Amino acid sequence: MSKYTPKNKYELKDLLYKEVPLGEIDTSLITDMSGLFFNSWEDDFSGIEKWNVSNVTNMSSMFYGAKYFNHNISAWDTSNVTNMSKMFADSKKFDRNINSWNVSKVKNMSGMFKGASKFDSPLDNWDTSSVEDMSNMFCNAAKFKQDISEWNVSNVKNMSGMFKGASKFDRPLNNWNVSNVEDMSNIFCNAVKFNQDINSWNVSKVKNMSGMFNGASRFDSPLDKWDVGNVEDMSDMFCSAASFDQDISGWNVSKVKNFEAMFKKTEKFNQALYKWDISKAKNISSMFEGAEAFNRDIRTWNTSKVTKMEAVFKETHAFNQCLNDWDTSNVVSMVSMFKGAKSFNQPLDKWNVSKVKSFAYMFYEAYRFNHPLTMWDTSSAGNMECMFYGSQLFDKKNKPIMR
Repeated sequence: MSKYTPKNKYELKDLLYKEVPLGEIDTSLITDMSGLFFNSWEDDFSGIEKWNVSNVTNMSSMFYGAKYFNHNISAWDTSNVTNMSKMFADSKKFDRNINSWNVSKVKNMSGMFKGASKFDSPLDNWDTSSVEDMSNMFCNAAKFKQDISEWNVSNVKNMSGMFKGASKFDRPLNNWNVSNVEDMSNIFCNAVKFNQDINSWNVSKVKNMSGMFNGASRFDSPLDKWDVGNVEDMSDMFCSAASFDQDISGWNVSKVKNFEAMFKKTEKFNQALYKWDISKAKNISSMFEGAEAFNRDIRTWNTSKVTKMEAVFKETHAFNQCLNDWDTSNVVSMVSMFKGAKSFNQPLDKWNVSKVKSFAYMFYEAYRFNHPLTMWDTSSAGNMECMFYGSQLFDKKNKPIMR
């Protein structure tokens, strides 16, 4: 029989501080258990399985960083909980079956199993229909690979980082209704095994896809049906997605402002992008850096708002397309733009570079480049360090004249 009946979380924490046995505490009046065992070194949770949590609404960070926690709490009545964010985050030993939990009222599951490196228990029975935030839910949950294909995620707005670093996860998600999601940034970042067909996803409300497949080294599934018309940020989207080479030529990217490192180190990518409307883009730095196979015509791109072109074609070993019609009138940095672009040798004499402040390493080891740049207005440039270093064929008489 319980000897203690705390009225609130603070009275409960006081009992825990006094090391009262957990089985002697009646928690039926408690509504908030957030952070209760935060970073706890407790190794004996005997009796916690009997806790009455039926009135609890907040369990956020409850076992966050609880070093030894792995107790059976499957019988808990969680039917009134609305917040489970970070509940088991960094709970390195936790791997209990909580599939029977009633989570029908939970709105926030952000970071729930983040860093729970051993967790790999079934969750397929969960009713997630009320959840609005699943950001970082399985982030760095390195062993998690359970089937959650039938989850109702129709109310979720935020999935950023959801499977980031979930290195074993490769389950079908094609049935998910993601029509209300606005943020998918880093959702599969470093999910190195993930390669499922998600072409049917309705991503029409998504605004942020930055880092979405960053480091997802096996991902090479079609995405041509996606409506990306509301996306504003695609930075790092396929960065280091080494296998990706799908046709996305029909994408509407007219609202995207940031393309930085979008295809960086996508070693196989070589798809047509000439139809893309990038007229809103301000940053295309490193967009194709290290995209060794890329060699497509993008001369028609509207780059009039772009201010940063650093390393756009750095280490693009195959790229050799005409870019002379690009509007570079607002660009302020071209650092390393063609550095190591071994094949590039196209005229650029029409470019307006009057606002560029740094040309450092721009053609560094661009072995074949040898076109006149004498008409360039470099009056704003403060740094031209190693601009042509290692450009073996470049004739010095073609250098821009310092004005």
